[in-house]
Amino acid sequence: MSFLIDAHALIWHREGNPKLPLEVRNLLGSGEQQFYISDATLWEMSIKHALGKLTLVGGLDSLYQEWIGQEV
Repeated sequence: MSFLIDAHALIWHREGNPKLPLEVRNLLGSGEQQFYISDATLWEMSIKHALGKLTLVGGLDSLYQEWIGQEV
């Protein structure tokens, strides 16, 4: 099955935030599913990060490397 990940799920997964339901954490960590991230989600996160409204564990570059497999 394929899933589209929104910004909150992506951020909460990366931070290990308990707001993300256990079922979703297990899906994201299983490596058995295919996940997609909208360009708009990455764009939104990039803007908020640049404005100082979003702090990402590992930074934005690390997020791109982990989920997209490319450097910014």
